[in-house]
Amino acid sequence: MNRRNDVKFLIAGQIQREFIIDVNGRATSNQPGGSLLYAAAALHYWGEKAGLLAVIDHSVPATWIEALIKKGLDARGIKTTDEALDLRAFQAYLDERTCLYDNPAAIYASHRLTFPQELLDYQYTPEDGSLDSLSHYSRLLLEKIPDEYMEAAAAHICPLDGDSQIKLSAMLEKGSIRNITLQPHRSTMVPERIGDVVVLCKDATAIFVKETELRDLFRIRAHDLWEMTAALCSYGCRAVVVKRQQGGYLLHDAYSSQKYLVPDYPVLASDPRGENEVFCGAFLTAYQHTYDPLSAAITGSATASLKREASGPFSLSASLPGLAEARMETIRNRVVHV
Repeated sequence: MNRRNDVKFLIAGQIQREFIIDVNGRATSNQPGGSLLYAAAALHYWGEKAGLLAVIDHSVPATWIEALIKKGLDARGIKTTDEALDLRAFQAYLDERTCLYDNPAAIYASHRLTFPQELLDYQYTPEDGSLDSLSHYSRLLLEKIPDEYMEAAAAHICPLDGDSQIKLSAMLEKGSIRNITLQPHRSTMVPERIGDVVVLCKDATAIFVKETELRDLFRIRAHDLWEMTAALCSYGCRAVVVKRQQGGYLLHDAYSSQKYLVPDYPVLASDPRGENEVFCGAFLTAYQHTYDPLSAAITGSATASLKREASGPFSLSASLPGLAEARMETIRNRVVHV
């Protein structure tokens, strides 16, 4: 079979070894996760195949990659380096919106849970302190991208350092990829790097940001969120999606100049880890079929609600058939046209 047309979507991001204590105090240790897998799982849920672009080291079990291939995902873009990369991620949820990242030993003890040995030397690195390792990771990611991936129709770029996101989006635009969505890294969303944000927005199909990140970017320059999204749209992107602090999404459709409030579907959240990446993967899938940002955002919101109810990227596959579609209809009826 000719594999050159085999990959319709491309996802670039990270694979991580996750250690999660969910809202209910249940622990999941050393499970496959990371931005790449959450976005790819959403594409997989909606029946699409994704080419995966990531870098791992030898701490990632080969069985993880084999499992991805068995699911029908294309793992040719996952490179294994002999360098040691700390791919561990620890998160403990106090509630749906409050998460702890540091001092895992004390947190496991407070929950009377067995402390995983893999976290013995784990130290949380604040966002700013991890930029050097993220930049190095991103440089490795850009090396030797499979030629077939350049023939995909659409791509999503998960949070990487800003320079590498700019380079990767430029590389993809030289191929056949016409729809590119991306999540800027938090380190890019600061006033000093507004120039990088402008470049990322130019010709992007959609930009996904958190409300806190958007406010950090504009600070004293603007206070109204719609004014901020309008500024991003003016830089050239097709749509801007903002994850609100209180829940739900702002959607600014630049082409039609329409603005919407897209709600979350209400669920009893267990593990919110990865919900934003799931939203992005589902958004890209729907947009590629409909070219309608509102329908894509509704699909993203419904799919993200499935993720919040369970742990792990591919927990989506365990949801009841037709559940996402039913939730989409509910969400659609609750959309507010601003």
